[in-house]
Amino acid sequence: RVLEPAQFEESQRSTMRKSQLERGIRATSFVTPSEYRRYLNLVGEQRAITIAEIDLAVLAEPIELKEEDIETYYNSRGNEFMQAESINFQYIEIRKDIVDDALIVDELELRQYFEDSKQRFSQEERRQANHILFLFGDDEVASEARAQDVLNKLNQGDNFSDLALEYSDDGGTKQNGGDLGMLTKSQLPTALGDAVFSMEIGEVSDLIRTEFGFHIAQLIDNETDGVVPFETVRAELESELRVQQSSDNFIQLERALSDALFDADDIKLLSSNLNLSLKELNNFTRNGGGDFGANQNLIDALFTAQLNSDLQLSDIIEIDANRSLIFQVTDFNTAKIKPLNEVREQIVDEMKYVSAEVLANNIATRIQASMNNDENLETIVAELDSVSLREVVINRLTEDVDFVIQANVFGMKKPLPGESKVGSVIMQNSNYAVFKLNSHSYGIPEMIPQNERDEAKLRLNQQSGISDYTAFISELQLNAEIEKNQELINTASMFD
Repeated sequence: RVLEPAQFEESQRSTMRKSQLERGIRATSFVTPSEYRRYLNLVGEQRAITIAEIDLAVLAEPIELKEEDIETYYNSRGNEFMQAESINFQYIEIRKDIVDDALIVDELELRQYFEDSKQRFSQEERRQANHILFLFGDDEVASEARAQDVLNKLNQGDNFSDLALEYSDDGGTKQNGGDLGMLTKSQLPTALGDAVFSMEIGEVSDLIRTEFGFHIAQLIDNETDGVVPFETVRAELESELRVQQSSDNFIQLERALSDALFDADDIKLLSSNLNLSLKELNNFTRNGGGDFGANQNLIDALFTAQLNSDLQLSDIIEIDANRSLIFQVTDFNTAKIKPLNEVREQIVDEMKYVSAEVLANNIATRIQASMNNDENLETIVAELDSVSLREVVINRLTEDVDFVIQANVFGMKKPLPGESKVGSVIMQNSNYAVFKLNSHSYGIPEMIPQNERDEAKLRLNQQSGISDYTAFISELQLNAEIEKNQELINTASMFD
C-alpha cells in the first residue's frame, strides 16, 4: 500500500512519540541495592552436581547387524539414498591469482611509476622535537613556576633528556628524553606546533602554554623534502603495479580465449592450442561441487546445457571477478538410488546408532533410579564401559559443562537441605546424561570482578526499564476508553 505524505508523516510522528515515551520511562527506572545484590547472588550462584554420561559411540561399536536386516533397511528407505542428477564436464579455467604469480615487476618500470605518481606522495613538512610537560594540576601558578625553573636549568646548560626524565609529566615520552617523534604541524597542539615549526634545529623554546599545561620544546630534526622517499612507498607501488598488470594480462587472456572459441568445437584441442590446462569435474549437482561451491552462474549454465542436451563448448562463464572458465559437458547423470555397496557403511552407522540409543535410554533409566534411591553409583558405573561419572561445581557461565546439562540444572528449583534432585537429558553431542543436583550456594557479589558487576547492573536496569514500559502500556490498554468509528470502518477499502 502506498502512503500519502500526510499518512507517512503521521506514522513517523506516532513512532517518535512511542519511542520518546519508552525512553522516558526507561530513563526513570531504577534498581534498589537489595535487588541488585540479589541479582548478583543469582548470577554467581553455584550448584554441585553429579553427572553420569553415556557414550553412544562406545555402545554402538560392538553391536553386530545381520545382513538381511541391513538389506531390509535399505529397501524400505530407498528414497533416502537418492543420488541427485548431476553433470560431468571438462573445463579450462583462467585465474587472476595464477596470472599474478607469473608477473615480474621491472625496476625501471617501478621507478617510472613512482615519478608519474609523485603528486600522490607529497607530504607536509615534518619535524621531530623533544618536550618537557608540566601539567596544570590544581595550581597553574605553581606549575608555571616549576616549568620556569627547569627552563632556567636548560639555559644554564643542563641536559634536556635528563631534565625530561626527572621533571616531565608526560609518562609516554619522558623515558625517551621527551621525544615526540616525527610529526606534522597539524598533529601537535596549536601553540606547541607553532613553536616547534618556527625553531631551528637544536634550539630550545620558551615556555609554551597549551590546554594541557606548560611545555618546553627542543627541535631535533626536520623533513622538508615534501615528497615521501621512493623506498618508503616501494612495496605499495609494486603491489599497485602488479594489480594493474594482472588485470591487463587477465583481460588479454580472456580475450584470447574468447577469440579462440569462435571456431573451436573440441575443448581438448582448444586447451592444447592455448597452452592452458584442461581439468575435469564429475557429479556436479544443482547444489554445486568441487572448488566452485554453489556458484550460481556455473550451476545455471550447466543445467541450461542439460535442459537443451547441449554438448558443445560453452561461452565464457564468470565465476567471480578473478576467475572465468569455459566448459564442455561429457555426460548427464540422471537421478537414481545409490547401490547398497555405496551406502552400506552409512546404513550400518545409522542402525547401530538407533540400537545404541535404546541401550542408552535403558542405562539412563537404571542410573536415574539409583540416583533417586541414593545408591552407590560407583558400582554400577564400574560394570559399564560406556558410562563416565564425575562431580563438578558449576555456575551459569561455566563453559566446560554441556550447555543442555547446565540449562536443565539451573532450570530446577534449588534443593532443600539434605535433599537432591535428579534429571536426564540428551546432550549437544547426542550422548545421554543423567545428573543429580546435590546442593547449591549463592554467589558472593564481592567475588565478582567490578567490570562484570557494572555490566550486570546495566543489564538489570535495562530489563527493569523494559518491564516498566511494558507494564505501563498494558495498564493503558486495560483502562483506556476506545471509540471506534464503525461507519468509517465499514466504508474503508483495503485498496485505498
